[in-house]
Amino acid sequence: MKRFLITLLFILTITQNAFSQQQAQFSQYYYNKTYYNTAFSTMSGKPQLNATFRGQWVGVDGAPQTAGINAMMPLFSTRGSGSANIYYDRVGNFTSLLAKIGYAYALPVGRSVISMGLSGGVYSLSVRDDWITPDPSDPSIPYGAGNSIAPTVGVGIGVYSEKYYVGLSSHNILEFKNAWDDVSVEQKNHLYLMGGYAFSVGKAVVITPSGLLSTDMNTFCMAVNASAVVNKKIIAGLSYRTDDSMGLNVGYVFGRVQLCYSYEVGLSPLSQSGSGSHELLVMYTFSPKVKKVKEEPDGTVKNIRFL
Repeated sequence: MKRFLITLLFILTITQNAFSQQQAQFSQYYYNKTYYNTAFSTMSGKPQLNATFRGQWVGVDGAPQTAGINAMMPLFSTRGSGSANIYYDRVGNFTSLLAKIGYAYALPVGRSVISMGLSGGVYSLSVRDDWITPDPSDPSIPYGAGNSIAPTVGVGIGVYSEKYYVGLSSHNILEFKNAWDDVSVEQKNHLYLMGGYAFSVGKAVVITPSGLLSTDMNTFCMAVNASAVVNKKIIAGLSYRTDDSMGLNVGYVFGRVQLCYSYEVGLSPLSQSGSGSHELLVMYTFSPKVKKVKEEPDGTVKNIRFL
């Protein structure tokens, strides 16, 4: 499995095509796994809440701004986990709001866990009417303000253990459309392949290289990161996104609260026009009291996580 994961990350890294930004994008995707794949909501085994704000290409008029809240709750009686997500994304004249709920079912297999997830919700898309274009007669540009709400459905599968994770997911699998007046915007099906492996360096340091491949089957984008965690508290890492940016991330764990920040500098002509991209993430992990599980007559002990 270790050799397979390293090979997978290598293949992901050499993918060089650009990826259009219809879906919201995050620098710290490795802490936002459930946004990309509902199946990963079972990983923590504890209730968890995180909030993210990302300002991309700061200083560029109409540059993307994204904010999101993600909550996960283990459902021990069903051997699964529930999740709820709300994300706001603004790019130029377009503003989108995504609200969805999901459920994932976890099945232990040896030392690993196979998790399968399903999510559904609504996707709201609105556009302002103050377009600036050199050709007002261009039929591909929607004139006039509008708003539309449409359903959205996603599925995902993930395999993980204490050392690694790998998952494949699909957003907008049914490709519903947001439409108003004579405007119709199709929610393109987006596929996400992500994975990571944790290497221990001595007793105090854990280094985790990871990768995220995103595609709508027309264009591709690859993001890679390598982060080190020292004494389970101090976090530092480097990242690269194909044909777009490179950056760094830092963080610190204050008990149940994890605070992380990332900065990316642009490599493309457009992204170089701004002062880089900033992302702030706050994660809170609850620690509910759980009753001690009694030993079974046959001498085995059930894991509360998978009851």
